[in-house]
Amino acid sequence: MFEKPSEHPKLYQLYGKIHGFKEIIMNEGRSMLAQRQALIESNDYDTKKGWKVLDLTKPESYANAPFTFDIVRELREEGLIKGAMFSVLDADSFIPPHTEKSRVMRFHLVCESPSQDENQLGIRAGSEILPFIEGCVLMFKDSVEHEVWNRTDKPRVNLVLDVIDPDFVEAPKT
Repeated sequence: MFEKPSEHPKLYQLYGKIHGFKEIIMNEGRSMLAQRQALIESNDYDTKKGWKVLDLTKPESYANAPFTFDIVRELREEGLIKGAMFSVLDADSFIPPHTEKSRVMRFHLVCESPSQDENQLGIRAGSEILPFIEGCVLMFKDSVEHEVWNRTDKPRVNLVLDVIDPDFVEAPKT
């Protein structure tokens, strides 16, 4: 259930903006490993206390990732995204299967990946499983059941954007 940016014009536009600055964003993402004090523990799921995030919509995150913060601000002003974070999944951690009701596409830019083996470090969306490969983008609807695991001895870092789902059209209010 992974999506391709080319199948959605709005997502392709977003992909182009991110791709142009990919190396800078990935370097800021990797810097999260040295700035752990800036990360907060995510309590969304039972992750064995192994999932930490930097919310890039909060002004205080500018000091930790100024370039990415500015890109996120611009994308939010353009109405392309709702939320953004750097996501760090520690070694030997997982995010269990879950679904969301927020009607967004999850856009992952892989910044740091200690393994390309999907059995060691991977993501499942629906029935599809993919590895995390540095520099690659993964996208899926968050309403599809998904889970993530890191069975390696090093953390994984992604930029995660919550993109307004281009396929969701709200029913008119009567």
